[in-house]
Amino acid sequence: MGITTPATDGQTQTVDQSFSSRGLADIPPSKNTPQQADEIHLDALPQANDFANASVGLTYTCLFTTVWDMITTLQSSRADMTYKKKIEYYTKPDLLILDELGYRSMGETTVEDFFEVVSRRYEKKSTIVTSNREFTSWDKIFIDKTLTGAIIDRLIHHCHTFIIKGESYRFKNRSKEE
Repeated sequence: MGITTPATDGQTQTVDQSFSSRGLADIPPSKNTPQQADEIHLDALPQANDFANASVGLTYTCLFTTVWDMITTLQSSRADMTYKKKIEYYTKPDLLILDELGYRSMGETTVEDFFEVVSRRYEKKSTIVTSNREFTSWDKIFIDKTLTGAIIDRLIHHCHTFIIKGESYRFKNRSKEE
């Protein structure tokens, strides 16, 4: 099933695992522009890659990374005094895709780093976050309830949330290989 209509005002759409970038053609162009600051929470990597591939075709800049690679880079940049430059690296692309949020809990400074990136991108640039957790359990990831609320608030304001139902993409491909 492809996505044929965009969600509006923070509505949630449920799609199955066969979503692809073909669905982007059905979303009005004004919803695809970085100026709209649409943020999308996805639960599967292949769908995020479809958005990345579509954005490249539209001449937008795109950066894909895991949450922990970004956090590790930002933490290391504090030690070598390049923190400001690294924050700009993550806030500059038109589309930032952060994969695998929720596999580990974050400490105080890592939550602050994540919040810094999200807040600087808020209403300016597009962000996709993939997670295996619902928003209601993000307080287990971020620990700090105040920052959890602030992060979720910025991510879901003006956003399209896709909850993807179905068999795990990785598990599905593993079954084919055996």
